[in-house]
Amino acid sequence: MGILPKHLELLAVEHNRTPSFIRGNVLTLGQQSVYATLQEVRRVFTKHHLNLKPLPDDFDTTNKIPSWRGTSYENRTNAQTVLTLMGANSVKVADLSQYEGADYVINLNNNINQNYEQQFDVIFDIGTLEHIFDISTALESIIKMLKPGGRIIIIAPSSNSIDHGFYQFSPTLFYDLFSCNGFENFSCYLLEYNPLNYLRKGKVWRYTGFGMEYPLITPKGVEVFFTATKPTITKDFVKPIQRVYTERAHKDRAFLKKMQGIRDKTWKVVPECIETVLTKHFIGNKNLKYLGKY
Repeated sequence: MGILPKHLELLAVEHNRTPSFIRGNVLTLGQQSVYATLQEVRRVFTKHHLNLKPLPDDFDTTNKIPSWRGTSYENRTNAQTVLTLMGANSVKVADLSQYEGADYVINLNNNINQNYEQQFDVIFDIGTLEHIFDISTALESIIKMLKPGGRIIIIAPSSNSIDHGFYQFSPTLFYDLFSCNGFENFSCYLLEYNPLNYLRKGKVWRYTGFGMEYPLITPKGVEVFFTATKPTITKDFVKPIQRVYTERAHKDRAFLKKMQGIRDKTWKVVPECIETVLTKHFIGNKNLKYLGKY
């Protein structure tokens, strides 16, 4: 998919929340397209009062997507420009082939070469992870490639994206995986998007805490935006057990039982209102904060 205007907004929000959010050597998974011109990117970042890094006079700001050449998207900028403006010193691309000008040809289904370990301050992905079959190996490799204190940024489908990729992801995967591997400073959002019109605005929620289930009932797709910081002291990769089946199991199952009671009563009285009742309850839950449309 690439970097949409709403992603630029949230990247700016996170940049203001976390000092040096984008810095040093950055690796993008895939050649990230940008659905905005350079002027539009600057406009979003200026709105959020970002102190932008100056671009060198000879910096290449043109789009790097071969299929966009000769189309209305040709005047869009590239991810290297976006990330450099935010503070990156260098931006490299890892991909399965060199079709879109990758700097490194890496198949994340396989274990990475040791030469890539602890080489990057930031690893940035929008739209690659869901297409990789061996998710466990891919996530372990991403963790290994990050320097201690490095930042992971993942934006991936969460629901309503049938056959877009192999997988759709819930926040619990990222929270459970990265927390048991020592990561900290988590931040997460759920974003609506229209697969027929990427530039159309959609609702955005900040995911503020772990919960049992959140049925976001919408005809649109939903993405998860997740970011966290790698610990300075690293250990061997740990595969998580889903949190709901561990230390929070009793509390969360009690909550689920309560919700089942609400479902049963609603179905008996006004079956056609079940979605409205449950959506109001869950969206109003303290663990999801509605931010508006982006």
